[in-house]
Amino acid sequence: MKKIVIGLIAFVVWVITNLSIGWILGAFNFDTTSSGQYTLNNISVEAAKKINKPIKFKLYVSDNLSSYNLDAFNYADYVSSILGQYQKQNPQNIIFEIINVKPYSAEAKIAETVGIKSIAYNDEYAYFGLEINGENKTRLIPELVVGRRTYFENDINRIIADLISENKPTVGIVSSDIPLFAGGTKQKVWSVTDEMMLDYKFVNISDRVAYIPTEVKVLIVLNPTNYPELFIYALDQYIMRGGKLIVFVDPYSEISHYYKGFPPTSKTNIENLIRSWGIGYDNNIAIGNLGQSLKISGGIDYPLWFFTESEKYKRLHFRSPGHLDIIPREDLSYEILVSSPKDSGIINSNKMRYATKKTIAEHFENKKQIYNLAVKISGTFISNYDKGFFDGTKHEKDIPPYEAISDDSAEVVIIADSDFMSDDAWALSQDKNNLVYGTEPYADNGEFILSVINELINDENYHIKNSQPKYIDIMDITTKISKPIIEDFEVRRNKLTESYNRAQKQLDEAKFSMMTADAGAKIKYRQQVEKLQAEAQQYALELDKINAQIGYQTEKTINKLMISNLLYYPLIMLIIIGVLCWFVRNQNLKRIK
Repeated sequence: MKKIVIGLIAFVVWVITNLSIGWILGAFNFDTTSSGQYTLNNISVEAAKKINKPIKFKLYVSDNLSSYNLDAFNYADYVSSILGQYQKQNPQNIIFEIINVKPYSAEAKIAETVGIKSIAYNDEYAYFGLEINGENKTRLIPELVVGRRTYFENDINRIIADLISENKPTVGIVSSDIPLFAGGTKQKVWSVTDEMMLDYKFVNISDRVAYIPTEVKVLIVLNPTNYPELFIYALDQYIMRGGKLIVFVDPYSEISHYYKGFPPTSKTNIENLIRSWGIGYDNNIAIGNLGQSLKISGGIDYPLWFFTESEKYKRLHFRSPGHLDIIPREDLSYEILVSSPKDSGIINSNKMRYATKKTIAEHFENKKQIYNLAVKISGTFISNYDKGFFDGTKHEKDIPPYEAISDDSAEVVIIADSDFMSDDAWALSQDKNNLVYGTEPYADNGEFILSVINELINDENYHIKNSQPKYIDIMDITTKISKPIIEDFEVRRNKLTESYNRAQKQLDEAKFSMMTADAGAKIKYRQQVEKLQAEAQQYALELDKINAQIGYQTEKTINKLMISNLLYYPLIMLIIIGVLCWFVRNQNLKRIK
């Protein structure tokens, strides 16, 4: 009886303690997720506190969202939690309202009038969108899609920057070889430009201009080819006047191939300008990686389509990029923004022009090296020209005077892949009725580009900082256990894949030689073909064996974990409880004596 009473008292004390802690610490938010999913990051806190004019968040959400999409219903809880935290940071200027929208109700009519997207399912409609009102502007997210959750805070911070700022900075783009704007209309494969159009004054600049206006805070040069010499001079002088430049070079522009319908040339006449910035670039070499490659039709690991990561972004997707060698120049500093995985290799871009992806994969050479894919250059630049283009002519006074040396504000970012910007390299899907916020990413390319632009602009009056995306760890226990096992086997599998591709290439050559050889030599080539076929088959069997071993090792590890949970851990707990009971009993006996 005494033990029961002690147990009840202990339980009551435990309940009272928890309630007291909840009452005392109720104003605090505790986030136990490893990546701080439910906590505003420092950049978002700063953005919220900067608001000096009233802003109102109006979240339109339906209770029946769970019937339409349970993930969206759970996401609604996340969104309301985050927006509530924005309000807590600045309650004087941030108002947050949740509007429960039932199908066919007055609230539904208001939501649709505002522009919130109605999501049809069965015979009903669900709503899940956000309206953000400033003093003179309104921004709308017609539908909050789960696939964009990673960037939710960045999206909100950009909207805040737009609502509280008077003027947007100008971002220009030169895309002569790629018709980004055909007939005045933006083409479908450039979702990242939709985001730029919301955040900045986004303008298209011709490669026929004599100079770049200083109003252009950042200039993007996409896949430069053969520019007029006057425009190259204009780029040089834009940097001399403290300009910010992002250049996308590419040894094989797949998006250019898409537009033109035939393989592009990789030649560009701005290589001398790039070299003057201390960057060596070989337009005949494309970079790839087998370990992080995408698998294409036919089960082929295509090494030129691969993922890598930067300090902030876990998934950056490149497609047949080039590489950048740093040849340091005095008074310039270099920051490597993105590198390839450590076991990367190369292929001559000329071999890609009319080859199939299978053939390209077979010709790929794994050099097991790291290559620079994106580099930022800052400091004092020296002009690549000795004098002004129009010096001594009647046009000398029509453009700004020649500058030989830049000031310290000039910066250049070079990214060795023009395909990096296109939807194919990062956007999983796009909603034409929700262009920006309905774009679901499978890689972080878009956020990376916007982050680079924002950091280059560095305008106190309109400064959007990009925080690190909040990646959600959705791996189940099996995936978490199998991941390190797969990584251990990846090296062996890559070597076997290379050997298999090499054997297949030799086999194709031997078959061709056998077809064109005379009768006497055919026997020799037939024996070689049979030998290579057996070799390729052996490699294929070993690859299958490795895949089977991965499954076996994973199952073995999971079984060990289950045995530990069912046997060892309970046994350890019983031992601990037994020791504690023995200790308490001894203490009681000592007191009695």
